[in-house]
Amino acid sequence: MPHRDYLSELKNSVEIKSGLPTIDPGSCKAISDHIFELTKKYISETTLKRFFGFAKITHNFSAFTLNTLAQYAGFRNWNAFCKSVGQSDHLSVTNYSRWNELRQEAQLITDVTLIHIKNVSGINFNHTELRSFLHLDFEHFLKSRQVFFCLSAQPLQGRSTLLAQLTMQYFRQSQHTEHSDHVVLFFNWYTINKWALPGKDLSHWLSDRFGPENPQGYRSYFDRYPHERKGKLILVFDDIEDNIFRNSYLQNLIDFLYVTENCDWIKVVLSMPVAVWLSMKQEIYRSEFLSRNWYRGSFFDRETLSNVPEFTPAEILSVLSRQEEKELDAASVHPLNLSLFSTPLWFQYYRLLKMRPEVPKLNSPVLYFELINSYVETKLFLAQQSTEKNFLIHKLSSFMEPGKKGYSVSKEQVLNYISTFSTDYGELLSEGILVEEKYFGNAVPLEMIRFIHPAIYSYFLFNRIMASFNFEAGPEVYAFILNNYQDKPLRTVLIEWLVRFSIKNGRFDALKTTLDLPFSGTEKQRVFQFMCAQFNYLFHQQHAIIQSEDQQREFSTLLHRGEIYSKPYKKAISTLTENLAEGDTHLLMQVMWCSILVSEMKQSELKRALDRLKKSRTRLRQLFPIDPVELLTYFYQVLSGQVPANRAHEAIAEFVASELNPENASPTAYHLSVYRMACVVLLTSGHFREGNLFIQSLNERHPDLFKRRNDLSVSLLLVFNGFFCLYNLRLNTAKKIVAHFERSAAEATGGPYLTNFTRIMLDIFRSEFYRLTGEETLAFSTLESALERAEKYSYNFFHIAINYLKIRLEKDIPEGETIAHAFAEFISLIETDAFTPDDVFNIDPKDS
Repeated sequence: MPHRDYLSELKNSVEIKSGLPTIDPGSCKAISDHIFELTKKYISETTLKRFFGFAKITHNFSAFTLNTLAQYAGFRNWNAFCKSVGQSDHLSVTNYSRWNELRQEAQLITDVTLIHIKNVSGINFNHTELRSFLHLDFEHFLKSRQVFFCLSAQPLQGRSTLLAQLTMQYFRQSQHTEHSDHVVLFFNWYTINKWALPGKDLSHWLSDRFGPENPQGYRSYFDRYPHERKGKLILVFDDIEDNIFRNSYLQNLIDFLYVTENCDWIKVVLSMPVAVWLSMKQEIYRSEFLSRNWYRGSFFDRETLSNVPEFTPAEILSVLSRQEEKELDAASVHPLNLSLFSTPLWFQYYRLLKMRPEVPKLNSPVLYFELINSYVETKLFLAQQSTEKNFLIHKLSSFMEPGKKGYSVSKEQVLNYISTFSTDYGELLSEGILVEEKYFGNAVPLEMIRFIHPAIYSYFLFNRIMASFNFEAGPEVYAFILNNYQDKPLRTVLIEWLVRFSIKNGRFDALKTTLDLPFSGTEKQRVFQFMCAQFNYLFHQQHAIIQSEDQQREFSTLLHRGEIYSKPYKKAISTLTENLAEGDTHLLMQVMWCSILVSEMKQSELKRALDRLKKSRTRLRQLFPIDPVELLTYFYQVLSGQVPANRAHEAIAEFVASELNPENASPTAYHLSVYRMACVVLLTSGHFREGNLFIQSLNERHPDLFKRRNDLSVSLLLVFNGFFCLYNLRLNTAKKIVAHFERSAAEATGGPYLTNFTRIMLDIFRSEFYRLTGEETLAFSTLESALERAEKYSYNFFHIAINYLKIRLEKDIPEGETIAHAFAEFISLIETDAFTPDDVFNIDPKDS
């Protein structure tokens, strides 16, 4: 055979392997990428254009090019390809394999289907995976006597991707060699209508090839010559909702299933939405043959009529790890985001969101709200007939009530709206925003409508609430949500939508309501951390959200009232410290940032921050009742191993001795920030008597101070007062403080605002109280609880202090190994952070 004929045969083989219906100059880039994906060898787009005749051939093709193209076509090299082509010219009819003919025809159609699914996949197809439930079901199905298996699910649940992964991993990859002889014929609407059988009826095509009445078809041939059949034929029909069987497609599909009777080598896999499955199921139950030959699978949800379960946390982390190109664990993804990614469509919107300059982290709750907002914008606000669709959704959501799968409404109840906007309603179903479900608890099935995810319902519910208040974020909106929605998860999400709305619109004055709501402490902590995280994200999106001095003052005051030392809080303080214009609020942020540096024991950074503060020393003394520079200098000297000077104590004593100022009856953030620091100075230096006097002075200056239950500073000051009473051996007063916090912690709502930081402080205080009252076992278990929380939230200062207390608590206990372990752990931390614990947390009563 001439060389040019071999090249022509190679060109045909490459065309078939590419799976493209036609080859044009624009196809060469895709083929180049496909060649590299399969062979890991690169052939340029220009070389392929010359190979297919789209560019002038100036020289012969290199051996590398020919060998690579032959390998792509499925041969070892160019010589092996030529030898195969030469032998095929002399093959006798007796050696001809109909099974290979079937394989080649099926491979061509299947390849086109796979390429189409990969091209329309919402994420990189390599980031998807074959899910475990289908892996097991398919293994059992192949070995069973049943003929057909159905995948039924709501739209956008990833059925096509699942089938593509199944085909790739079971029949195209070497690790499943036991399936290598099977043939897969994979159809979807694109394969039928756009490429393989344009203008033809699939049912007739199948009947010609696999109908027993056609003597020339594959079915008749392999029934006559079973020894020539190498394996099973798996027919996969995807996108049945797109009418791939044309008119009467469901009946045609059922007729074909009957054709497979008494044929143990043809297996059929069907993929359809729940709405189609309902009709299919009725036909199955009417037929003894279909009922007997239907493989049900190991997973089937009778309520949703779906056998495609939600993504498990392990599957979510696997997909996200591929998207992020790093290994993720459960702590890497916030629980709210995990709940979203249980539905596969959110992976696509996460990929789109990642194209923006600033993207919320997977472990941030902000991502949850940004994903929902992005989804609604794309599917509704930027869609055709957006006004009508939004009107319909708002009406439907107003009728929804809690149900088995979130908030839903019976179809009968809203039939008038659906009938009026039938086209829009159909599009909302096909786009996966709304889903229909049937429940068969009674004689007459109950048809229900719900959103594909409860998060979307909460979005429209929030918008309905805001519309009733003319989109004004104020205290009355918070109160309305709290009073009307008792479901805690929904209530908290609505509050967080409101926090996002308030920050986005610069309504920082409304945010202070969040800590005054009769929430539990856990809810307040979550909302406050979300507020910080949302501010950090939106600030980088639009710096204009906080411009005026009033906005700065409102937000800084709110930051001071809530959770301290959490990561979102630290970032918010850092952002404001770096971006606010010079002024009083900026000075407050600098002082708060220095407090964070103290807690993180960052000596060098604290030194630089202190130097900046000293430039505004005069204004600082006017704003703060106690000079913050003196207090912070004390901490810096401790961290650097120096003996602290007495100037901090002198500043505190001067404040206690100063006259009361009626104008300062209500403490501001400037007051509370230095009050907390002063208490730490007095506690760590062993000035317990002075500490009691200091707290007494605060009570005289601010008579309502300790009545404020929703301010973190007040809870901390009360804990500090407990320490001072304890080490002054005022045990009765200390006992009352312990009882107060234990009683408050038991309150479901309305108790004092306790955060992770304050809970650790409280546990240390309680442990010391138990130790001094002779309850060593209880003291030790309380310290263990504090240590566990400190390790979880990376509070290094607490970690060291608690270990120090544990050692002292254990030193009279005979178990030497326990003491040695705690001491070794403590020494390791001390060496890492280079400071002496006695200078930082000296709480032995004899030192007073």
